[in-house]
Amino acid sequence: MSQIRPIPRIPLDHLFPIDLGHPEDRPDEVGWTVCLDRRPTETGAGTMYKTWDRSFYDRARASAGILTFMELREVLLYNEDEEIMDASISTPYFFRNGKWTTPRSDSGGQQGTTRRWALERGLCVEGNVIATDLREGEVIWLSNAVRGYYRARYTVEHNATNGTPPD
Repeated sequence: MSQIRPIPRIPLDHLFPIDLGHPEDRPDEVGWTVCLDRRPTETGAGTMYKTWDRSFYDRARASAGILTFMELREVLLYNEDEEIMDASISTPYFFRNGKWTTPRSDSGGQQGTTRRWALERGLCVEGNVIATDLREGEVIWLSNAVRGYYRARYTVEHNATNGTPPD
């Protein structure tokens, strides 16, 4: 699913934020939507380290109906224990217990550079995020080295295949 695509200029505060604020801050900056994959992803070296094998991410994107990288949509992957582990092209952060929380290292997702940067600066903590705890409309932060940090909103409507979280 390689594509050449233009990336708009990213403001420095999106590349190096000093904090992620509160979920209710800046509602006008929520342009992305996030849905949940329809099935768990088996964890392993391929999910934890950046490799050429992106088949599990491509599968999740396809099942969510995300056809290009130009769409402002993302899909969350979860493991067999229903723990959110990663997103297809970004690191997710969820507001839990008054703090921005990124999935634990041992949940099976990649340990990317923006994730490490956010943890080192205290912008977030590691924690367990369960797929069935996601709520329609909740604000989620996403990050990757190309786009920086950006806000999204979780939507059940676009969940892969059947529109519902896993049982």
